[in-house]
Amino acid sequence: MRTARCESEEFTLTVKGHEVGGQLWTVNQLVEVSDAYLDVYRDLLISRVGWIEDYSGCVTDITVCSPEAFDAEPVGNRRKNRKGKRLARPGNNNS
Repeated sequence: MRTARCESEEFTLTVKGHEVGGQLWTVNQLVEVSDAYLDVYRDLLISRVGWIEDYSGCVTDITVCSPEAFDAEPVGNRRKNRKGKRLARPGNNNS
């Protein structure tokens, strides 16, 4: 396993509620992440789940990482974003 990659590419997302589609969020579940702010558009593996409930409602903190970090051998080109498009940024000379 390549745990250093998992630890370096780890994101914590906060979502409203404790479940999706009637099922609780669980560790080792693949989820589709689409986040323009982080420029992440791909399936990631849930590595940690934390549920919080207070006067404002229920939220879940989901920590996700690259699923290939747990592969014994590299598998294809799964590290790339599926549909993400990079916008031209000022000062960026890439065409």
